[in-house]
Amino acid sequence: MQSFRDALDFCGLKDLGFTGFPFTWCNRRPGAHNVWIRLDRGVATVNWMLRFSSTRVHHLDAFHSDHKPLLLCTDSEFKRFYRKGRPFRFEAMWIKEESCERVVRESWDASNEVTRVAGFNRKIIMCQEKLKEWNRSTFGHVRNTLSKKLKELQYVEESGGYTKNRNHVYQLRNDIEKLKRKEECMWKQWARTAWLKEGDQNTRFFHYRASQRNKRNYITGLENEAGLWMEDETEMGKIVERYFQDMFTTSQPDGFDSILDGIEPAVTAEMCVALDRNFQAEEVNQALKQMAPLTAPGPDGMSPIFYKTYWHIVGKDVTTMVLNALNSGVVHESLNPTFISLIPKIKNPKRVSNFRLISLCNVVYKLISKVMVNRLKKILSHLVFESQSAFLSGRLISDNVLVAFETLHYLKRKTQGKLGFMALKLDMSKAYDRVEWVFLEKIMKKLGFSDKLVTLIMSCLSSVSYAVLLNGQPVGNIKPTRGLR
Repeated sequence: MQSFRDALDFCGLKDLGFTGFPFTWCNRRPGAHNVWIRLDRGVATVNWMLRFSSTRVHHLDAFHSDHKPLLLCTDSEFKRFYRKGRPFRFEAMWIKEESCERVVRESWDASNEVTRVAGFNRKIIMCQEKLKEWNRSTFGHVRNTLSKKLKELQYVEESGGYTKNRNHVYQLRNDIEKLKRKEECMWKQWARTAWLKEGDQNTRFFHYRASQRNKRNYITGLENEAGLWMEDETEMGKIVERYFQDMFTTSQPDGFDSILDGIEPAVTAEMCVALDRNFQAEEVNQALKQMAPLTAPGPDGMSPIFYKTYWHIVGKDVTTMVLNALNSGVVHESLNPTFISLIPKIKNPKRVSNFRLISLCNVVYKLISKVMVNRLKKILSHLVFESQSAFLSGRLISDNVLVAFETLHYLKRKTQGKLGFMALKLDMSKAYDRVEWVFLEKIMKKLGFSDKLVTLIMSCLSSVSYAVLLNGQPVGNIKPTRGLR
């Protein structure tokens, strides 16, 4: 077997993965002698995987043979990842074009109404429409344009362009260099590789990383509540919507008094004064600077790089919206729609529970929450027990591993004494997604937070609405009554 692995490595062949049942061979023996194993698989070179980036291998049912047949699908990448109806997304490469700023300014200044949320949302929608129109008519498809320019350069050079028209050759090379920088920016954004910096060479790594990311996150099918496998996207959408509707619906519990009796007030009057003072524009600017520029956008499609680049155009209106929400204590529902992105927790997930939830919020709401967090984090160390090892500056969740190891080591070595000990491993499925809002509100008041801050936090929670991204398409309209992001 090692020789076979060495041969694959020598030839540069990589496993294509699979969907469906994880094993391909069975010895068909009964009881404890029954063996299942994955013997059959598809392999390919990196170049082949880049050329056919949508490839997936299906394990089909076998009736006569002890081996399951493999079905290799190489459907169109465009059909799979760039279908109509996908939400708008601001592309970072657009900022490299000077005319993009003009489009943003003209569309943003088309409406002067910013005192109401509806007017602000119209500015966002207008900007989206004008950018899409500009992209189609002016900016164009970068990869297609680059391919045409490369072919044109090859033709001109082979036709004696350096002697006949040297300036044309230089202009083509300059255009190609600009297109390559745009393509590099595009692939970096798609690859979601935060540790690479813009300016790194646009190598196969970007392409392979982005293609593998799309391939890994693509959902080919899901099991429904009855255990039946569904590959139709309409049926998968219903499965996903039912799952999250149930998860985010309150169970209307009561009897919190016995729990709250053990909570002592921890927020002092001085802390309340510091938390309740009016929010200022400087805090909004600071929150924006703390955001990574290429994080995944929310439903409005505008990533932080859009606001960072064109802050001199949109900054005043954005700051007005954020401060109005923070100082009034009311977060409008239209500022708080959220996409739920599904990230596989295991290889070849079958059920919705096999996915990790990532909430994708609009940047305006991120600014609201981040400004609040920047204030709250100054007092959190006075409210959270020392045993809590995550979500606080200077504490690491990995410390729990060391504590657990030392505790179990002590229990294992303890062989004397009348007093015994016992370790329990508790796993609360989707714990944060099931937090009851009524309990959270009561415990914040019990800790001593002011009514003003509690009202603001509860408005952030109750104004949210969810749509789940299923292969890039938003599914459902879920209005939660419990759960945290």
